[in-house]
Amino acid sequence: MKKIILLILIFFFFVFIFFSLKTMKNTPFHDFDEANRAEAVKNMKEYRFFLAPLTGSPFLRNKKLKLKVKDNPNLSLFIHLERPPLFFWLTTISISLFGETELAYRLPSFLFGLATIITTFFLHPLSTLAIFLSTDFWLSSQNALMDTMLTFFLFIAFLFLLKSIRSKNRLYFFLTGFFWGLAILAKGQPAVIFVFSLFFSLLIRKINFKDIFWIFFGAFLIVFPWVFISIYHFGFNNFVLGFLGFASKRVLSFDPSQKAPVFWYLRWWFESFRVGSILFFTLFIYDVLNKKITSEKLLIALYFFTSFLFFSLAKNKVWWYVLPLIPIIALYIHYSVSHLLKTEKNKLINLSIIVFFSSLPLFFNLSNKLALICQLMMIIFSFLILRIEIKKRIFFIYPLVIFFSLLFFNFRFPKIIPNFPDAKKIGEYYQKLPQPKCLFVKDIPYEAVLFYTNAKEVNYLGQKPLFKNCQNYLITTDKNLNFKKIFQSQNLTLYKIIN
Repeated sequence: MKKIILLILIFFFFVFIFFSLKTMKNTPFHDFDEANRAEAVKNMKEYRFFLAPLTGSPFLRNKKLKLKVKDNPNLSLFIHLERPPLFFWLTTISISLFGETELAYRLPSFLFGLATIITTFFLHPLSTLAIFLSTDFWLSSQNALMDTMLTFFLFIAFLFLLKSIRSKNRLYFFLTGFFWGLAILAKGQPAVIFVFSLFFSLLIRKINFKDIFWIFFGAFLIVFPWVFISIYHFGFNNFVLGFLGFASKRVLSFDPSQKAPVFWYLRWWFESFRVGSILFFTLFIYDVLNKKITSEKLLIALYFFTSFLFFSLAKNKVWWYVLPLIPIIALYIHYSVSHLLKTEKNKLINLSIIVFFSSLPLFFNLSNKLALICQLMMIIFSFLILRIEIKKRIFFIYPLVIFFSLLFFNFRFPKIIPNFPDAKKIGEYYQKLPQPKCLFVKDIPYEAVLFYTNAKEVNYLGQKPLFKNCQNYLITTDKNLNFKKIFQSQNLTLYKIIN
């Protein structure tokens, strides 16, 4: 039985890898974070500047930290201290080895996503299945984002924390901090959620202050060199303004484009992580009511719920923010299912029924409140199914459910869908125009346009004056402006602005 399940998982694992690579190779960059990360890597490599991300975006500019563009002194590249450089270093290595293609930019994110999934192969198959059926996890892996790297390192750090608690070995406590430090270098501020796991471990007396010291010492050895070099080169005030100031803005400042109710992440998982979330909440309720909460389950649950509440209460919500919590849920499923099946082997049939009906491609694209209601009903229904006593053993249901749930997911396997895929086409045309040239955008995200035009710096029309010693151009979705139309793609138009 175990071999059959493993073969099914491995088969679909490679099928999903194939679909992902095809998407990553043939799809232009998505706007916002992905194209912005790629632009920073491209500039860091070109200018041989590897201390921090380097872009000419109009977002979070520090005018004290900038470099002049080589072939156009009108323009500048700005040094961004909001994020650590580890992701950018690895992506630079990738494009240096494999060329400056979309696939090469996306490859590090993809490999760390796969590494997290492969790690769950050592857990219960239902834990692996939960991540396999996560739209967010595959989509984040396909994008050139930091989040899969952050997720992997936080997950490994938490696994070492559990091993440390069991063994009381200082080396494992040190490795817990070591991987937490790598998580900080991967994306920075979001890695703070790991503090919750340390606080609750201390609270329930699973670790002491000496253990905390070794954890922080491991993290310190990884993080301190980057902090020291950043402060040395850019100054303490600039570092604090860039790194800590950005974190406070994302948590406390409201962004209208990321407005969502407090329950939005829970509702979002009904679309993107349905099987995993329903299994988790069902098993957690069952464990609490039946007094089966072990110390490992308690620590995992406390870590998850505190982190989930932290993200839910933040003013801005984006689906990849909660990505690090997905393998934590998979880990809880592992402990809960393994514990349950030791005493009640027939419960595997109940779990198979829950997985099957929660994997059915039904009730998608509902309103927030209706989706939340449906999810709560499915959790209640799943709990009732789990309580049913099934005496007859029909274990062939288990592999069939695994197969069909993966098959259902295969038909709606996620792929990157850029806002403006024609940004690549119009960008390639812009690159052929003679220097000096300066680019503005209107009513569109700037990130993909900035990358594909190789404009180095881009500004929003009306927020900055036109450049005097430059040919000023505009890219917009508006096809009827009173400027000279130069080129038009499917949705975007390139104008030359004549004063």
